[in-house]
Amino acid sequence: MKRFIKLLIFFLIFNIGNIGLTNSYFSDKATLAGNTVSTGCWVAPSVPQLVYPANGYHAIPGSGWLANPYMDWEDSTSTCPLATITYQYRSYRDAGLTQLAYQSIWLSNSQIAAPGTPDGTYYWHVRAKDQFGNTSDFSEPWLLTVDRSVPPPEPTPVVNGVVLNEILPNPEGDDSQHELAGEWVELYNNGDTAVDVSGWYIRDAASHTKTVSTLTTLGGQVILGAKGSGTEWLVLFMNDDILNNTETETVTLYTNTGVEVDSYTFSAQSNDDDSDSANTPGGPNSIGVGEEGKSFARVPDGTGPWYDPVATPGGPNKLEEGPTVDLRLRSDKHAVSFQVNNIKKFKTLSYEITYDAKPVEKQIAGAISLTNEDSFARNDLILGTCSSFGKVCVYDWGITKITLKVVLTLPNSQTTEIIKEIAY
Repeated sequence: MKRFIKLLIFFLIFNIGNIGLTNSYFSDKATLAGNTVSTGCWVAPSVPQLVYPANGYHAIPGSGWLANPYMDWEDSTSTCPLATITYQYRSYRDAGLTQLAYQSIWLSNSQIAAPGTPDGTYYWHVRAKDQFGNTSDFSEPWLLTVDRSVPPPEPTPVVNGVVLNEILPNPEGDDSQHELAGEWVELYNNGDTAVDVSGWYIRDAASHTKTVSTLTTLGGQVILGAKGSGTEWLVLFMNDDILNNTETETVTLYTNTGVEVDSYTFSAQSNDDDSDSANTPGGPNSIGVGEEGKSFARVPDGTGPWYDPVATPGGPNKLEEGPTVDLRLRSDKHAVSFQVNNIKKFKTLSYEITYDAKPVEKQIAGAISLTNEDSFARNDLILGTCSSFGKVCVYDWGITKITLKVVLTLPNSQTTEIIKEIAY
């Protein structure tokens, strides 16, 4: 028996040493002699990750942070079921974190407003706590410098620098789709040298921000090549439903130190003459519109006024080609042919050919429904009358002019009319 007990003790000691580290969660409540005893989760929430303002940010007049001062960090997570997480923010005047400038109460949101922050240098960090009292470590401190004495920076000239170049606020379908299927903003470099825009960011009117990094751009691009290099465009993905396409919206570009570089404001208005593909190209947008799949873009890139053409992310902006018509007279002058191009967005097409024959004006007409065709043609339409088998024709005479009228109709019933004339 003693030998068996020794073996059992050896077995237990050996196997306890091989048990790995685990996170445990236990919740219970009991009443003992009128006292209630409760236990809960033993694992602290994750350490908050700071987001904004960026580490080393210099808030000066004209910077985005002074216009809307707040501190932001990512939500912490917990392995405890139903954990309720709060946050505490602290800022210090020194890098050693000994001169406390401000300490917040425990906050339910992962953000805190900072209006009226005095000029000075601040090191700030955040920690998280759950309802069981488990508290995380503080995040690594980030540096913020507030200096209202610095004069506002001169705006970057549009003709020689990085600018906003194209914005897609309302993509086809769900606006929260990722990458090119969702919302995006394009930057353009007008300058003669490449520019590293890592850490640059855009902000909208609701203070949503998106920062340039290898994870948020088309192809992981963070360097804008010099103008003419072929890499002077950069596309920043929103990867969320951020941009407002039903009311007025402003998109502003900032450097990684918070200096405003460029800004564009647009709004959704039904009376914008450039609000659909049928009317584009048109004049520069004075109002703007948020129609699905339509971007706002400078034409020409980097310097031109804003239009609402089809989207061209990562490449030259161009005004969408409208429908065109080619009308031809056959060499024997007894028939005409025509072709209509760039009609993919239309649902119906009707045509009418008139010519001044003797003794009365004649007409050839027709109509079709379109199903995503890019072009439509009719060939060898006889100017006269033929037998049912087409072997005998009597051709009209005295013709001096032939006119073709094409009417195209969009799905919203808006029409585009094109008239083409040729001499006989």
